[in-house]
Amino acid sequence: MTAISQGLKGDVQFRNITLPESRENGIILDSDLTIIATPVYGERIPHFLHDFFQGIKGNGNQLVAISVYGNMGFGISLEQFKEF
Repeated sequence: MTAISQGLKGDVQFRNITLPESRENGIILDSDLTIIATPVYGERIPHFLHDFFQGIKGNGNQLVAISVYGNMGFGISLEQFKEF
Protein backbone atom coordinates (compact mmCIF):
# COMPACT_ATOMS: atom_id res chain seq x y z
CA MET A 1 0.00 0.00 0.00
CA THR A 2 2.88 2.35 0.64
CA ALA A 3 4.09 2.01 -2.96
CA ILE A 4 0.61 2.76 -4.29
CA SER A 5 0.15 5.77 -2.04
CA GLN A 6 3.40 7.34 -3.25
CA GLY A 7 1.78 7.95 -6.63
CA LEU A 8 -1.25 9.70 -5.14
CA LYS A 9 -1.53 13.41 -4.53
CA GLY A 10 -2.94 14.79 -1.31
CA ASP A 11 -3.13 13.44 2.21
CA VAL A 12 -2.88 9.68 2.60
CA GLN A 13 -4.17 7.86 5.67
CA PHE A 14 -3.68 4.18 6.48
CA ARG A 15 -5.98 2.03 8.57
CA ASN A 16 -4.94 -1.52 9.37
CA ILE A 17 -8.03 -3.72 9.86
CA THR A 18 -6.09 -6.95 10.37
CA LEU A 19 -6.89 -7.41 14.05
CA PRO A 20 -10.52 -7.95 15.16
CA GLU A 21 -10.49 -5.02 17.60
CA SER A 22 -9.63 -2.65 14.73
CA ARG A 23 -12.93 -3.60 13.05
CA GLU A 24 -15.21 -3.25 16.08
CA ASN A 25 -16.55 0.25 15.40
CA GLY A 26 -16.97 0.01 11.62
CA ILE A 27 -15.78 2.68 9.21
CA ILE A 28 -17.36 5.77 7.74
CA LEU A 29 -15.35 6.93 4.75
CA ASP A 30 -15.03 10.65 4.15
CA SER A 31 -12.20 10.68 1.62
CA ASP A 32 -12.37 11.24 -2.12
CA LEU A 33 -10.79 7.85 -2.83
CA THR A 34 -10.49 4.71 -0.72
CA ILE A 35 -8.22 1.78 -1.54
CA ILE A 36 -8.91 -1.54 0.16
CA ALA A 37 -6.49 -4.44 -0.16
CA THR A 38 -7.46 -7.86 1.10
CA PRO A 39 -6.10 -11.38 0.84
CA VAL A 40 -8.02 -14.00 -1.11
CA TYR A 41 -8.76 -17.25 0.71
CA GLY A 42 -10.29 -20.07 -1.34
CA GLU A 43 -10.91 -17.62 -4.20
CA ARG A 44 -13.04 -15.37 -1.97
CA ILE A 45 -12.69 -12.42 0.36
CA PRO A 46 -12.29 -13.89 3.87
CA HIS A 47 -15.72 -14.19 5.47
CA PHE A 48 -14.87 -12.02 8.49
CA LEU A 49 -13.74 -9.21 6.16
CA HIS A 50 -16.69 -9.65 3.78
CA ASP A 51 -19.09 -9.01 6.68
CA PHE A 52 -17.04 -5.99 7.80
CA PHE A 53 -16.96 -4.50 4.28
CA GLN A 54 -20.76 -4.77 4.06
CA GLY A 55 -20.98 -2.30 6.96
CA ILE A 56 -18.69 0.38 5.51
CA LYS A 57 -20.44 3.65 4.77
CA GLY A 58 -18.80 5.19 1.71
CA ASN A 59 -21.13 8.10 1.00
CA GLY A 60 -20.82 7.45 -2.75
CA ASN A 61 -17.04 8.02 -2.86
CA GLN A 62 -14.78 6.04 -5.18
CA LEU A 63 -13.38 2.69 -4.06
CA VAL A 64 -10.41 0.80 -5.49
CA ALA A 65 -10.30 -2.89 -4.54
CA ILE A 66 -7.07 -4.87 -4.55
CA SER A 67 -7.15 -8.64 -4.16
CA VAL A 68 -3.85 -10.16 -3.05
CA TYR A 69 -3.39 -13.85 -3.70
CA GLY A 70 -0.70 -16.41 -4.38
CA ASN A 71 -0.60 -19.62 -6.38
CA MET A 72 -4.22 -19.35 -7.48
CA GLY A 73 -6.63 -17.08 -9.31
CA PHE A 74 -8.48 -14.20 -7.72
CA GLY A 75 -11.69 -16.26 -7.95
CA ILE A 76 -14.83 -14.27 -7.30
CA SER A 77 -13.22 -11.72 -4.98
CA LEU A 78 -13.54 -8.87 -7.50
CA GLU A 79 -17.21 -9.75 -8.06
CA GLN A 80 -17.67 -9.63 -4.29
CA PHE A 81 -16.12 -6.16 -4.19
CA LYS A 82 -18.45 -5.09 -7.00
CA GLU A 83 -21.41 -5.90 -4.71
CA PHE A 84 -20.14 -3.37 -2.16
